[in-house]
Amino acid sequence: MRRPRIGFLLPNYGSHSRSYMPSVVRALADAGAEVDVIHPLEHAVDLSQVRVQHDMYVLRQMSRLSLSLAGALHEQGAVIVNPYPVTVALRDRVIKSRVLQLA
Repeated sequence: MRRPRIGFLLPNYGSHSRSYMPSVVRALADAGAEVDVIHPLEHAVDLSQVRVQHDMYVLRQMSRLSLSLAGALHEQGAVIVNPYPVTVALRDRVIKSRVLQLA
C-alpha cells in the first residue's frame, strides 16, 4: 500500500510555540505518512508552476500568499482539509454576516 502524501501549509513555529501542529506533523510521519511542510512565505512562489503533489493538504497558515496557493491548488482539484472556499468565506465579514442573517 502506498503511503499517503500530506502537505501542510504552515507558518514557522518557534521553539516556544504552543501550537499542536508540529506534534501533528511528527505523529503522522511516525505513522508512515509522507509529510511535507510548506512555508509559502519563505521563498517566492510562481503560482503558474503550482501543481497538486500531495494526496491531501492542510491549510493552517492564513496569510494572503497561503490563501492564494490554496486557491491555486483548489482550482486543480486538490483535497484540502479545511477547503479554500470555506476558509475565504470565514475571513470575509460581509459573507459571514450574510450567512448568519440567513441562518
